Amino acid sequence: MDAQRQAVRESMMQLVPPTKDEVSKTIFVGGITEGSGGDEGIERILYCAGNLRRWIRAMDADNKACRFGFAEYEDPESLATAIEVLKDVEVPVKPQAVNGIIKEEDEKEGNVDKSKLLVRRLYASVGHQFANSGF
Repeated sequence: MDAQRQAVRESMMQLVPPTKDEVSKTIFVGGITEGSGGDEGIERILYCAGNLRRWIRAMDADNKACRFGFAEYEDPESLATAIEVLKDVEVPVKPQAVNGIIKEEDEKEGNVDKSKLLVRRLYASVGHQFANSGF
């Protein structure tokens, strides 16, 4: 019984909430589809926009990946760049052919269904005021 309690205590200590500074440099990324390449694909997209510090994919109670996560950037400049660059990024809805090669006929006919990623800044300032009134 004591071993179980110790294990629970240790796991709870690992769940340290983010600091205000970390939250101020974090964006919400939603609308992740099966065709986005999983966490690796999303991380590649996020790294292209700036100095990504970490990507945390939300998980449900069954430990399955949710369609959203949180990206924390190293500095405010990277965060601002990411918000601007990622606002119009579209990802395929369904997984594509092996090695990311799309058949020519699919590309010509526009048969690749795409979905826009939802990117939102969490807070406007460290004072925890919402950046977007629609949030």
